[in-house]
Amino acid sequence: MALTFAQARTILQGRIADSSDDTAVDQALNEAQREVARARRWPELMVDNAFINTLALYSTGTVVATEDSTTVTLTDGVWPATVASSKWRFALSVSDPWYEVATRSSDTVILLKEAYIGDTVSASSYVVYQSHYDLSSAVDRVEEAWVHDSGRHVPLFNAATDKQVTEFLHRPSGPGVPTHYYNAARTTAGTRRIQLGPNTPDDVYRVEYTYRKKTTDDTFVGNLDESRWPVILAKASEILYEPEFPQRALAAEAKYNRLLTAEWAAESESEVQDVTVGQTRMRYPHQQDYLGRLPGFGRVSDPT
Repeated sequence: MALTFAQARTILQGRIADSSDDTAVDQALNEAQREVARARRWPELMVDNAFINTLALYSTGTVVATEDSTTVTLTDGVWPATVASSKWRFALSVSDPWYEVATRSSDTVILLKEAYIGDTVSASSYVVYQSHYDLSSAVDRVEEAWVHDSGRHVPLFNAATDKQVTEFLHRPSGPGVPTHYYNAARTTAGTRRIQLGPNTPDDVYRVEYTYRKKTTDDTFVGNLDESRWPVILAKASEILYEPEFPQRALAAEAKYNRLLTAEWAAESESEVQDVTVGQTRMRYPHQQDYLGRLPGFGRVSDPT
């Protein structure tokens, strides 16, 4: 029989012998569910074949940008409509400092988040491009991504696990086909965004991605399968015991680890072969040597 969130609360309150604080127990259950969701690749949380389409950079016409002003005025062009609602960057060229666009005031005027600090330019060439793409509200994070280009289906590298992350985040390397993605910060509405790069898309590309679904607070329905609830309860017990009962917390942690190990074994996986690195799951051993060469990534088999 499926376990409801309310039933899990009652069971947990019985374990800790305290039925007076629903809020703390609910918070522990929600935190435990999120922790368990990230502990391994649960099939029920994985979604395949979601898509976004990139937008090509825009450079039609010329601009006036005044030193110490946030206003950029366009001549012989119209700012893309999505500049008003998405995250766009502006620069005089891809090799110049970029500025985030704050808003689109009209067809020909945008305002930057920070004042332009370069020399005043008139009738200058420029580029604007969409750097971040909003995903479905159900996305917790992207696990894998591919770009469809000229009949090819090319995997994108996760920049969080790649040494190019510094260049990728700070400045594009030029127009072209993106080779990396990054799980960027969520919007104020809680929607996950990904950033594509380091090449600024020079055309419309179809990007396919597999994502992990978000868990929903105060419910188990539609998130982790009910068969996972013993693991969740063990983790929630550890969270609740930790402040005042360290020995009980250690016992709950040991139980959690035993249950989680059993779940790994049931799927013929292990923490040695299937590990979470940064924001994506990497398969060993064929990627072990690659990661071992990156700064900050030791080999899993090393005794240290």
